[in-house]
Amino acid sequence: MTSIETLAIIFALLTLTKLIVVIIDPKIWMKFVVNPIYKNTLVATVVYAILLVIVGYYLLSAISIVEFGAVMLFAILFMGIGFLPYLKTVLKLKEEVIEMGIGKAWLSVIIWLVLALWILYSILI
Repeated sequence: MTSIETLAIIFALLTLTKLIVVIIDPKIWMKFVVNPIYKNTLVATVVYAILLVIVGYYLLSAISIVEFGAVMLFAILFMGIGFLPYLKTVLKLKEEVIEMGIGKAWLSVIIWLVLALWILYSILI
């Protein structure tokens, strides 16, 4: 089994687990997954960053940054559809981001910037 297949199986199993639990009782998902993970923002950030580096390493070992960018576009559009039913809440978040700025999301902003520049560099240069 390739690293991409392993990552895809992990994704599929986590997705199915989450959907089953949330359909049965969303409070269980919140109590045992969401609350413990997001209880400490610093710990959550470190865990996410470590997982991001590991998954990113295996992905970029198997596909090009250009292919990665195309998959990211698909994922963003898919997430957008998922957020549409919660548009009022998302718009409130937008207002908070406008008021506070994107400084809190500095790590994410840097990653997006690096990815965008890397993709453009790979295609155009």
